[in-house]
Amino acid sequence: MRTRHAAPVLFIAFLLALLPQRGDASPADFDCAAVTEIPATECEVLVALYNNTDGGNWTNNSGWLSDNTPCDWFGVTCEADHVTELQMWGNQLSGSLPAALGDLSYLYILSLDDNAVSGSLPTQL
Repeated sequence: MRTRHAAPVLFIAFLLALLPQRGDASPADFDCAAVTEIPATECEVLVALYNNTDGGNWTNNSGWLSDNTPCDWFGVTCEADHVTELQMWGNQLSGSLPAALGDLSYLYILSLDDNAVSGSLPTQL
């Protein structure tokens, strides 16, 4: 007995496999306007850091660009509604640091040891 519907079912399964899975946020799609725990400008700096340093290939990018709580993202610490620490030691960051990093005016700890970042620190730091 031959099944008539096998090809359409396989085609639908193929199309579903191409759709992004839940939690697979695209950096271009992340909306900092939806973030309420830190200012949007600080969120945009974190997104720039992720994009500039190959965030998709970090050893640990837990939470980054997948939820609207950047203070819970791996390596990010916040106090009084501002980013105060970025502890990204040995996390396989590669690329250049965004100049916007200098816009994190409450940042007092920046730990980027044992990574492959290049370029200079923003003068604001």
